[in-house]
Amino acid sequence: MGWRALACTASVLTASNLLAGMQPPSCTDRPPQSLERAACHARLRQWKDAEETYRVYLRTHADSVPAALGHAEALLRLGFVVEVSQEVKKLIQAHPDDPAVCKLQAWLLANVDKEPRAAEQTLTRVIQIAPGDADAWSLLGSFYLDSHRVEEGIRCFERAVALNPAIPLYRAGLGRGYAAAGRDADAAKAFSAALESARGDADPSVFLWYGDFLAGAQRYEESGAAYSRAIALDPADGEPWMRRAAVETKAGRYGDAERDALEARKRGASERKVQTLLVPVYKGLGDDAKAQAAAGAVDRAAAAEEERRAKWRAARVALDRAERLIQENQFAAALPLYVSVTEDVPDYADAWLAAGVCYAQTGHAARAEQFFRTFLRLQPLSPEGHSALGVLLLSEQRTVEARAELQEALRLDPGSAEAKEALDALRARTQ
Repeated sequence: MGWRALACTASVLTASNLLAGMQPPSCTDRPPQSLERAACHARLRQWKDAEETYRVYLRTHADSVPAALGHAEALLRLGFVVEVSQEVKKLIQAHPDDPAVCKLQAWLLANVDKEPRAAEQTLTRVIQIAPGDADAWSLLGSFYLDSHRVEEGIRCFERAVALNPAIPLYRAGLGRGYAAAGRDADAAKAFSAALESARGDADPSVFLWYGDFLAGAQRYEESGAAYSRAIALDPADGEPWMRRAAVETKAGRYGDAERDALEARKRGASERKVQTLLVPVYKGLGDDAKAQAAAGAVDRAAAAEEERRAKWRAARVALDRAERLIQENQFAAALPLYVSVTEDVPDYADAWLAAGVCYAQTGHAARAEQFFRTFLRLQPLSPEGHSALGVLLLSEQRTVEARAELQEALRLDPGSAEAKEALDALRARTQ
C-alpha cells in the first residue's frame, strides 16, 4: 500500500476536504495560522508551508485531530518519518477508535515498520468500527493488491465503489484489481468509468494505475501519456516519473528514460529503484561503463535503505525509553538515548530539543546551547525552542541574548508561560 493510496482522498488524512473541488492559486485569502490556510497549502501540495501552518495551529488547538493528521501528512511528504511515528503513537493513545488515525497508523505499519499483518489487522478493525467508510475499504483493497491477494482486493474495491461510486480512485482501484486477475475487459470498463468522472483535482493514482494497466498491455505510448497526467497533477512525486521512464525504456526511448529516471531521483524516488532502471537504459544507450556503475549502485542503495530503516527502528525504541525516563525526571539516563537519535536521524528536530533540555538539567550549559541552536535551525519558528534557549542564557547571565530569545518566543506564542515568567525575572533582576 503506497503513500498515494493513503492520501488518495482528502478525508483519509487531512483537513484538505475543506477545499474539496477547489484549486486556488494561493492561500493568502485564508486567515494566517488557521486550519483553513494549512489545508489550502496541503491541497496545493505546498508541503513546507502546510507543515509550518499546521504546527503553529496545533500550539493553540492541541486536541484538533484534523490538524494533527494534516501535520502528519505534511511531515511524511517532507520525509520526516520518525517524527510522524511519534505523533501517530500519541494520536492512537488519545483516539484509539478514530478511523482516520487508525488508517494512518496502518500505512506506517505497512510501509515504515514493515509489519503487514499488523497493518491488515488495523485496517480490518477500521471497517468493523466504520463499515460505511469507503476510504477504509479502498485502503484495505490496495493493501491486498500489493500483497498479491487479488480476489480480496477486488472485493474491497467493489465495496468502496458501492459505498461511493463518485470517487474516481475507487473505480481505478477496482480496475487495477481486475487487471491483476486477468479480467482485462472488466478492467478497461472500470478505468473508463474512473476517467470519465476524474476532474482536474483527481488523485494522481487514477492515472498512475491506468498507466500500469496500459503498460501491461504493451500500449506504451498511451501508458506514457497516462503517467504524464499523473505528473502534471503532482510533479513533486517521483513515482510517476519512474513509471514513465520504465515504459520509455521498453519503447526503446532510452534518452527520455534517462531524463525521467534522473528527474524521479530529484523528487525522492528510491535510489535503488532509480539505479535498477538505469542499468537497461545505459545498456540501450551503449554506455557499458555507466551501466556497470548503475549495477554497482543498486547493491549500495539497497544496503543504505536497510541501514536507514534500521536507524528509524532504533530511534523509535530509543525515543520510547527516553520519554519514560523523562517522566521520572531521569534526565541523565535519557540523555544518551536522545543523543543517539540525533546521530542516527539528524533531521528529527525534537530529539535535539529534548537532548538540550537533558544537558541543561545535568549542568552542561554549553552542550545544551549547542543542541538548542541546532533545534532552532531545524525549527526556527518554535516558541519552545526560543524559550528554552532564553532560559538557559538567562541562567548564564547573558541577559541581552536571553531577552531577545524570550521576546521571540512570546512573539511566536503570546501564551508562553515559561517565556513570560523568565522575562519577568529578567526585568526584576535589571530594576
